[in-house]
Amino acid sequence: MTKTRFLAPYVVLCSLFGAMLFGLPGSAQAASYAYIDVLGNIRSVEATSWMSAIATAPNISSTSGVLLLTGPFGYHIVGNKIVFGSQ
Repeated sequence: MTKTRFLAPYVVLCSLFGAMLFGLPGSAQAASYAYIDVLGNIRSVEATSWMSAIATAPNISSTSGVLLLTGPFGYHIVGNKIVFGSQ
């Protein structure tokens, strides 16, 4: 009984810390996504996932998807084109 009383606060504390570390929605980082709007122009939107990028992109075309701009790929928008690298 005393062992259980002694371990219970630590188990609760570790559970709370784990929930805070992995469960906070604020810990997700926003990224830039490119998409095509209804007029055919390339636009960008900031979102935490590709699904939220599609959901929040203003005037997104019904046939458009999204392309991750930030990250290891090095895509960026130049005028009305998406280019790779630093060109």
